[in-house]
Amino acid sequence: MIATGGLFAATAALPISGVIGASTTVTFSVISVADLTLDSASEIVRALGDLTENSNSDTGYTLTATSTNGAAALAATGILEGDIVANTDTVTYTISYGGVAKAFVNGVSSLKDTASASGGDIVTEITITYTSSGALTADTYRDTITFTITAQ
Repeated sequence: MIATGGLFAATAALPISGVIGASTTVTFSVISVADLTLDSASEIVRALGDLTENSNSDTGYTLTATSTNGAAALAATGILEGDIVANTDTVTYTISYGGVAKAFVNGVSSLKDTASASGGDIVTEITITYTSSGALTADTYRDTITFTITAQ
């Protein structure tokens, strides 16, 4: 206590704080569920859907796309493979993020690497570009693209 002119004063401090943890989300909305056309020998570009990303990380985030088959083959593309085990036919493809072609390295494509938060939802169209030989073995050709957002 402090004596000042015959009066006493006392103080008490109450520290308060709140924490907001890093939050990242990524969702994909399919534009069309129709199968890809694989019986043409010409290059085909097709919209797959809209990717919505959001991160509140003030140090930024990375966004990647991984081709399951491309990663297994350590490929420079995504790969559609047939369901029949003995079928060695494949269709390679690339993807574009917001109209910009993105390369695969060992089946993984870096879509974005930013040093700031997204500032809310960012919606970006994802397209696929591929050329089929037009002479594939009768089969169903598949791959899975996994989108991953990671706070930095």
